[in-house]
Amino acid sequence: MQKNLRFDLRQSVFTPLRVRWGECDPAGIAYQVNYFDWFVEGRTDYLRERVDEYRRLFEGTSIVLVATEAYCTYQRTLIPGDQIAVCTVVSSFSRTKLQFHYAIVAASAVAELQQRVSPVVDGDFIYARGYTTHPWMDMQQNRAVDLRKHHPQLWERLSAAIQVTPVW
Repeated sequence: MQKNLRFDLRQSVFTPLRVRWGECDPAGIAYQVNYFDWFVEGRTDYLRERVDEYRRLFEGTSIVLVATEAYCTYQRTLIPGDQIAVCTVVSSFSRTKLQFHYAIVAASAVAELQQRVSPVVDGDFIYARGYTTHPWMDMQQNRAVDLRKHHPQLWERLSAAIQVTPVW
């Protein structure tokens, strides 16, 4: 089944990173599991940039985002010292879950990506693409919840701040 992993990178929050030796296997190639750690960095930066005081927003609530699905397709290898950027968008935002899409790109391409007139589909600068899905969980109830119903003020703040970007 073909995963929909393409999106307009101009809508992204860009998180710059450098591949470190400790993130590589003995052959000097970035180990696959680290891409998911980079997705976490991108997701955190997205929320930090788009949702004003996002950490405080969740304080005093028992609401957390847990990952229930994660997918990554690798297009090019990364080695120590490579400078990359995680491009992060929200592809789905609902009362019950949030989905992020990611592209890991060459850091040198970020300025060009931000200036493009048309959406970016493919290119030699893309190392990987993926997504993660996160239901709104109430840790006191230990179950997924309808955020708008259980925490309407939190829902309103997030709804105003999060921009959904279509994927194809």
